[in-house]
Amino acid sequence: MESLTQTHSFLITNRGLRYTICRARSRPEASLIVQDLSSHRALLRSSWDTYEDAHEERIAATAEIEYRDGLVNACVMTVARHVHAVVDGNTRDPRYVKIFSEAPSDALKPVGGTTKAEFIRGVVHVLETDEAFEALRPHAAIIERAQAEFDESVRRRSECQVIENTAWSAFQIELDAARDAYNRSQHHFALLFPKDKALVESFYRPHGTRTREATEETEGEAPATPMKALPDPSTRGNSVAPASPAKPRTRTAV
Repeated sequence: MESLTQTHSFLITNRGLRYTICRARSRPEASLIVQDLSSHRALLRSSWDTYEDAHEERIAATAEIEYRDGLVNACVMTVARHVHAVVDGNTRDPRYVKIFSEAPSDALKPVGGTTKAEFIRGVVHVLETDEAFEALRPHAAIIERAQAEFDESVRRRSECQVIENTAWSAFQIELDAARDAYNRSQHHFALLFPKDKALVESFYRPHGTRTREATEETEGEAPATPMKALPDPSTRGNSVAPASPAKPRTRTAV
């Protein structure tokens, strides 16, 4: 029997447990061992499903952030087009410089972040207080509402990240417990069938080579990957969006 270690994934652990359970059911005297392994496998699969749900919730929340950010950009760019027309395209016109301290297309590139939020607050402030922009003043409330909805989506994603991290930790606990139960079962089977070593060995299947395991683990749906919690936007700079996805973890369940 090849013991399960921390290098063995959910896929390998789940598959090993399933085979041993199915094989040992042929011996009624092994029913208690089978029940123990079945219980650990059920908890393992349940914790994995819980983690996957939490992971997808966080991914969905990230998509909402990107959507809301696009709405904020559209609101600000509407004002920019109006002002651009008023100054006849002269971005050095004092009226244009007063409301846009930098080119809107540049300032709005990041997805959220402190610098972008300050730029937007500046635009709103000028719209609300400068008489030269009285005709565009109604846009201030529109921009503020869009920004508030964006901020709420960031808060929601933060909550989802906490839930995902908690679910990942719970899954890791169950994965370790399942591996331990699998490894202990060999000793239990050996005590139950002390004169039939071949029978005990038949209760376990080889885990396969690392190359084969890596291939099988990438089959099926897209990998699910827990991502580290994002820093507070106030310390992150110009963006609250993840820069790039983390290296995928195993995903396929059998």
